[in-house]
Parts: sequence; C-alpha cells; structure tokens
Amino acid sequence: MHDHHDIASMDAPLRSSVHARRAALERERLRVQAEIVSYPMPIPACDLYFNGLLEQRARICEQLAALDQHERNSAP
Repeated sequence: MHDHHDIASMDAPLRSSVHARRAALERERLRVQAEIVSYPMPIPACDLYFNGLLEQRARICEQLAALDQHERNSAP
C-alpha cells in the first residue's frame, strides 16, 4: 500500500510532463500569433495559409484548455 508521499512522488513525472507540454504549446501559440499579426493586409477570405494559421491557433488553444481541465480535475 502506498502512502500519500509515495503517490505524490509518482505524480511528479506526470506533472513535469504536463508542464513541459504546456510550455511547448504556449511557445507554438505565440509563434503562430506573431505570424497572424504580421500577415500582410488585406487578407482575402480565401487565403488558405492564413486560414490554416487561424485553425492551428484554435487547435493549440483547445489543447491548452484540455490541459487546464486536466489540472483542475487532478488537483487535490
């Protein structure tokens, strides 16, 4: 049987992994956002590359929200 300290130490690698994933996602979100902000104007609605950037940003934000939800559900 594990005591609370054993369980907490087993969770440490998972928390570290989640934090690393969050940092990577946040770096990518900032990179995509910078590209969106600096995109030349005017932007036609049919611009596939720009629309792809918007979709990529949305997916990253969804993944960050899922990590937030996971952390809220895992909190003691």
